[in-house]
Amino acid sequence: MDEGSKHDDEKDEENPTQEKFDEGNRVEEDSGSEQEDDEDEKRFSNISLKERLLVIKKYLVTLRQSTKMEELDEQLREYIEEWRKQRSKEEDELKRLKEKQVKRKQLRKEEEKRLMQKKREEELRRQREIEEKKQKDADEKLRRLEEAEKKRQAMMKAQQDKNKGPNFTIQRGMKSTTDDPRAEFNKPKELLEEEKKVSLAIRIKALN
Repeated sequence: MDEGSKHDDEKDEENPTQEKFDEGNRVEEDSGSEQEDDEDEKRFSNISLKERLLVIKKYLVTLRQSTKMEELDEQLREYIEEWRKQRSKEEDELKRLKEKQVKRKQLRKEEEKRLMQKKREEELRRQREIEEKKQKDADEKLRRLEEAEKKRQAMMKAQQDKNKGPNFTIQRGMKSTTDDPRAEFNKPKELLEEEKKVSLAIRIKALN
């Protein structure tokens, strides 16, 4: 066996030991990394909000430096674009609802105005009918009073003509029926009613 071959064999014998040493170092490094992560988590839970934001900012900076950040940026852009589309739809829907509400309020206002106008017209018509009925009743009452007065005048004239003597001479022992108080009791009931109505009508006219 030559000298070079012997040297290679010695080198191969040393490699397993070196590999075990390197593997131990990696285990220690992983264990140390886990411990550091636990410690970082504990420290993160105990720091203030401002400090947390700083830590997050540093973390984002670190992520930005990695190759995965481009994928995250793309996802973020897609999310923002989707959010904008959704927001635009919501704004359009809100605008449509507001326009519908304004239109509904305008229609309700016009309907209330129309109903108020109709109510006023009905009230005026009702008052006009009441006034017309009052006027008609007053005219009818006046007509009846005028007719009663005409009848009374005619009856009085007939009574006077009946009581007149020939040649307008007054005989001794005869009295005028118009001066006799008992003549009032001898009048017909209808005549008394008509005279009462006429008397009341004359008094009412005087007050007016």
